[in-house]
Amino acid sequence: MAKEVVPVAMDSPKLLDVTGILREAFEIPFKNSKLMLSIFLLVFFPFSLLVLAHYLLSGPLIIEIESQESYDLSINHQNATIFVCHQFGFSIAFSILSIFSMAITIHASASTYIGKSLNLKETLLRIITIWKRPTITWLYAMLITLAYAFLVLMLFGAFSLITSSVHALITWIGLVGILGMLFYLYLVAVWLLGLVISVVEEGSYGMKAIGKAVELIGGRRVQGFGLILVLGMLSVPIYLLFSLNVIEDEIGSATRFVIGIITTVLLCCLNLFTFVVFTVFYYQCKKSHGEKVEMEGRETYSLVSTALHVVDSVP
Repeated sequence: MAKEVVPVAMDSPKLLDVTGILREAFEIPFKNSKLMLSIFLLVFFPFSLLVLAHYLLSGPLIIEIESQESYDLSINHQNATIFVCHQFGFSIAFSILSIFSMAITIHASASTYIGKSLNLKETLLRIITIWKRPTITWLYAMLITLAYAFLVLMLFGAFSLITSSVHALITWIGLVGILGMLFYLYLVAVWLLGLVISVVEEGSYGMKAIGKAVELIGGRRVQGFGLILVLGMLSVPIYLLFSLNVIEDEIGSATRFVIGIITTVLLCCLNLFTFVVFTVFYYQCKKSHGEKVEMEGRETYSLVSTALHVVDSVP
């Protein structure tokens, strides 16, 4: 009597819904609290310095440009030029810091998720070797965003040229605006997933990472849209507080500074949490497609695995 080896499929693990993903993402920082706290401080301090520098350098220029007391066009033009240069420089600095915080947070949370314990030095060394991948993916995402915004504006402009009805134009703008915003939220989910892929997977960046994200999110679009919606709702009060702190003139300097610090802390926490959420969502998408959960060549889990079951058979 011979032995026959038969592969037996293992039970598939239960996939997390939006609430489960958010809960898992909230728990990840506590699994390696030392590393995540170090990353937060590493991001918070330069971000705070940039916000303070922007306030000290650009704030007076904004007040002077908006002031009605200066009628010298040459002075106004000079101030406007300096302001534009300031904004361009700060935009580059904020973008670099955003890409760095995104990459280091994704790598740290991905390592923690698969049970790999890293310290800050190891994480920084890894980010130095892969910084080009998330940067290229981020640039592609920005270009697609600009192209998408241009397309929506073209739709608005084209309809305004072919109709003379104000009511029809308002209806069209509302319809295109709502549908455009909903589709944009889906695109943001794809881009964030693509950024995670560019950090976690070797050789995947740029349009390849975004294309892989489109494939992975298939079947999980509702969850991706739900995550973006929840994170967007969390960001609304933070940006409202930031805007009121900038616009309101009656707030004292000390109060404005305290509110600015609180807003910066909340914004950094939300940004880091967003990257952790989509790192967890990435692994959930991998599992839903039956792909192995891996990082830097380390495979840790397979959705559709098999076990060797030995049975007796008659020759």
